Amino acid sequence: YSFCTLLSSYLHMEDVDFASRKRSILLELNNGEVDRSPKGFVDDRCLPIIEMLNKHENFVTTSSCSGRVSLWLSKDPAGEASQEEHQDSKKKGQGGSWLWLTHDEPEVGDALAAMEKVGDEGVVWLKFEPYILHVQASSLYHAKQLLIAGMNSGFRNSGIVPAGTPTHPSFIVAIRHTDRLDCPIKVPGEVQYSPSTLRYLVSTAAQKLTSTWSRADNLLQALHVMAAKIKEQNTPKEDPKDKWKRRHEEGLRKQAERAKQLPVKNPSNDDEDDFEAELDFNN
Repeated sequence: YSFCTLLSSYLHMEDVDFASRKRSILLELNNGEVDRSPKGFVDDRCLPIIEMLNKHENFVTTSSCSGRVSLWLSKDPAGEASQEEHQDSKKKGQGGSWLWLTHDEPEVGDALAAMEKVGDEGVVWLKFEPYILHVQASSLYHAKQLLIAGMNSGFRNSGIVPAGTPTHPSFIVAIRHTDRLDCPIKVPGEVQYSPSTLRYLVSTAAQKLTSTWSRADNLLQALHVMAAKIKEQNTPKEDPKDKWKRRHEEGLRKQAERAKQLPVKNPSNDDEDDFEAELDFNN
């Protein structure tokens, strides 16, 4: 095999279990089963993209977050936890807990009220976490198309995560970017927050939240372009000979229709008089 043939076959590796896995995921989603996030349901701002992808035969979404601002009380001095860990409500309480969390425009007053209830039991972090989306694709080719759409929309830290086995591969695309905010604002015995500092940090986080929503809007537009491209790629290519024959027949048909539409010229009265005069002259 040539290199191009091998590359083409590699890019079109398919997840043979994708269809059954997608049915299972959509069944849980449509039944309204509570997910593992703190909210227990899908963010409204994620729904347009989720619905668009899940209607496409080659994709199914597995997790999402529209972006959020929070105050995190960490029992670990480092205070670090991934967004995936924060999305799993089962892990709440193992490394810390949320004092305040919102997926909407953050209100400084809510953050200040949450801080008034904090004692000296741990480190408090103000966190902004950006939009993130995980999608399973039916093949590596479709995963690549989704990755390109994400990268072109400003999600520069996106990637494809291969999973499964060599004989039963699966492809997960992580759509994400790196614009985060993790700031310790209260450390027992060391750092104490001030209301003015918290106001500034919440305002900064709000700007970042607006920016991540803008990226998501760009992503939705890019996904529609991607879907049109995939549809065009899946359309069977017409044989050149059949294409020439079809166009030739269309040309003959249009020519015949134009000929039928041309007016038929009838002799005018003047022409008839001239003809009769000519006959008299000849006699």
